[in-house]
Amino acid sequence: MRKYELVLIISPELTENEVKSELKKYELIIHQHGGQGLKTDKWGKRDLGHRMGKYSLGNYVSITFETEQGTVVDALSGNLRIAENVLKFEVHRINVASRKFKGRVSKKAEGGDLLGGDDDVGLAEAEYV
Repeated sequence: MRKYELVLIISPELTENEVKSELKKYELIIHQHGGQGLKTDKWGKRDLGHRMGKYSLGNYVSITFETEQGTVVDALSGNLRIAENVLKFEVHRINVASRKFKGRVSKKAEGGDLLGGDDDVGLAEAEYV
């Protein structure tokens, strides 16, 4: 199962009940396409990093879910792009443990000369050049 996080910025003009009904629409889409383990976290109204149209505030919401199918993300993205009350959204895969950066092997570690001279460059310095 792949774990995803959907972060939404919803219009600040909506009431609390309207925000709840908006979220139920997206939770229903997730369930219909095989998503499970839903967890909704409302962050409340916050300042936007920059002004979006006439808005300087937005309702921030995070929804995490798990799915085996990639159709959930496609269906959500399609619906969120045309939603009038959604100012911004992003869907991230959050299975970070399997995607750690391993780095690359430097030429000096392979036995080659990294700088073309006899300089004694440590591996920590040369590894990410």
